[in-house]
Amino acid sequence: MRASTTTVCWISGPVQSGKTTRLIEAAGQWVHPDLAYPRPQTALGFAMNAENRRQLSEGLVRATRGRLPLQTTTPLGFFETEVTLFWPLLMEQGDIGAPAPLRLRPETEQILAAGCWEEAQLLPLYDLTPLPRDRWVRNLLDVLQLAAFARVPLSRISVELSGLGVDPLTGIGDHIQTLLMDWQTWCLERGFVTYGLLTSLFGSRLLSHPQYLHQLPQRFEVILADDVDSYPALARDLFEACHQQGISGVYTYQPQSTLRLGLGADPQYLAGLAAQADEVIPLAAPSDQLGERLWPAMHEAIQGSLPAAPPLPVHWIHTLSRSQLLRQTAETIVDLVRSGKAAPQDIAVIGPGLDALARYALTEILESHQIPVRSLKDQRPLISSALVRSLLTLLCLLHNGLGHLIDQDQVAEMLVVLTLPPPLNPAESRLPRIDPVRAGLLADYCFQPDATTPCLLDIQQFARWDRIGAEAAIAYDQLRSWIRHQRSQIDSLSGPPAAFPSLAPLLGNAILQFFGSQPLSLDDHAVLQELLETAQHLDEVSATLRGQASSAWPPAACPSLATALWRSPPRCLIDLLRQGTITANPDPTTFTGQALQAVTLATAYQYRLGRLTHPVHFWLDIASPLWQQGGAAALWSAPCFLRTGNLRTGDRPQDIEALDPLDQEALEKQMEELSYRVKNQVYVCHSELNTAGQEQMGRLSPLLAWLAPSP
Repeated sequence: MRASTTTVCWISGPVQSGKTTRLIEAAGQWVHPDLAYPRPQTALGFAMNAENRRQLSEGLVRATRGRLPLQTTTPLGFFETEVTLFWPLLMEQGDIGAPAPLRLRPETEQILAAGCWEEAQLLPLYDLTPLPRDRWVRNLLDVLQLAAFARVPLSRISVELSGLGVDPLTGIGDHIQTLLMDWQTWCLERGFVTYGLLTSLFGSRLLSHPQYLHQLPQRFEVILADDVDSYPALARDLFEACHQQGISGVYTYQPQSTLRLGLGADPQYLAGLAAQADEVIPLAAPSDQLGERLWPAMHEAIQGSLPAAPPLPVHWIHTLSRSQLLRQTAETIVDLVRSGKAAPQDIAVIGPGLDALARYALTEILESHQIPVRSLKDQRPLISSALVRSLLTLLCLLHNGLGHLIDQDQVAEMLVVLTLPPPLNPAESRLPRIDPVRAGLLADYCFQPDATTPCLLDIQQFARWDRIGAEAAIAYDQLRSWIRHQRSQIDSLSGPPAAFPSLAPLLGNAILQFFGSQPLSLDDHAVLQELLETAQHLDEVSATLRGQASSAWPPAACPSLATALWRSPPRCLIDLLRQGTITANPDPTTFTGQALQAVTLATAYQYRLGRLTHPVHFWLDIASPLWQQGGAAALWSAPCFLRTGNLRTGDRPQDIEALDPLDQEALEKQMEELSYRVKNQVYVCHSELNTAGQEQMGRLSPLLAWLAPSP
């Protein structure tokens, strides 16, 4: 039964003050029969990202013993779900041309937008900032998303962009606005939606629709939102609309957070929800935390003062070169583990940005001493997997017109990877039936290059084929036989464009044929799953484009990837993967905030995003300028779309430099949060020269004078 009044609870406090715990406790009280709290039938839980959502969901289920019907989501996930659910309602407005939406992935969004905007349309933007075409396309799409987050209508984008210092007389702001409106129209006519368009549709159409607002209280009776400081401004508008419809809310907020500032979040605007709260619960960080002693002294040092001495648990690792720093850092970790002072899961190595060299060096040294390492969100391009490269080579042999994309070396690699025999014992070491030497000979003598129809010739084309060996010869003939069979099926589909064979089923058949009996690692499973999902998405987009093809698409000067997406999805897939655009996490196990049984490697942004804590921290490259970027580069024009009142003058944003989210204050808040996420001791690591041999002098350089031992 619905409560007679709407209640709003606001929980605010610094990092590690127990905000999420209080939120979960509040949810438990909502279903307690003896407390004077409303008892909702359905709760809507919000979290910052998918990992935090799982944590929140598990905590809420435990606290309520499963008695509270619960739906957990992220802000973006909620916008997408609602737009999809109420798509028929949106279609009534007449500018949507498909019965169901198809969400574009970021990479296909970039491809199609580059095809939609001709080069001549982008020329005026090069005068504003001389960036490559692809970078400008990405910037424009980011503008659309930022405007949607701030609930700024497309018709006002030119006004908001005046904060970039663009002279309105040049008309560039109006030109950007026109490009984005054309892009939105083009997508909606075909039923394509992106994160930006989904958010825009939700904020501009659904949230103001009387029928949509009327049904909200029939579905939800309470909102439980964690970390609202990382939400876009549109989330506050949603919460306020829910309050007006009689839906109660419990919110947690971290005043010092700038984690997603510049990436769409508007923390100061979300803070305005506190004024509507019936109950405000301020929390304080525990007084026994290391951060209570560490941060004041560190802040004083960053400001240029020199405290008398660093707190005792702060240690100093200083080298000349970065390679020396990585080795000394790893050796220090080895000593801590061997001496029993810390377990591997107690240690986190945090840097402003961990490049491949740092991850590789630290992992190799630590694992050579039997110390496991877990690298958070180590996204690697699919093309780095030999399995994926071999399947792409196979595609070139199956589809006409792709022969120029492969060479003999790639064919040789394919012969090795695709002929690994199934194991008799999963633990046994196996050799491919065609080893690299024989694969090279077969590729040299039996691969017939051709731009249209490359093929593998009969093994007897090699004069000394008898030296290949029976096992390799049989494996080679089996592969040729499978390719011939698949090509015959593809050729039978020749005809209108609608009959173009789908990518995903073909790749799925190949994976089952060549890897179905293999004990694949988690890494291989992750990349193959991402490959199939990407192929399936390209199939869907390509089919939609071909089904709605017209003389206006693709344009005459359309970029090659956009043309390939329409005419040849296999070509588009191969080019896309070879650019390194599509990635997968080689370790599909995501971080959940729990202690990992390994040393953790993470960037500062990843670490804060995961809300992790460890007894021992190693802060790598402390003088690197990358620290002031917060671990993630801000989106172009992001400050112009902040709805915070004190950052506005009338309807026009102030000078963009005054709104830079990556300023000294944001840097200090980042370091303050890290100070409170370490429990026992910190190792501050610095090399005078970076990998390129340049001196490192970032905004945290004053810490060096504070930490350096006296001569």
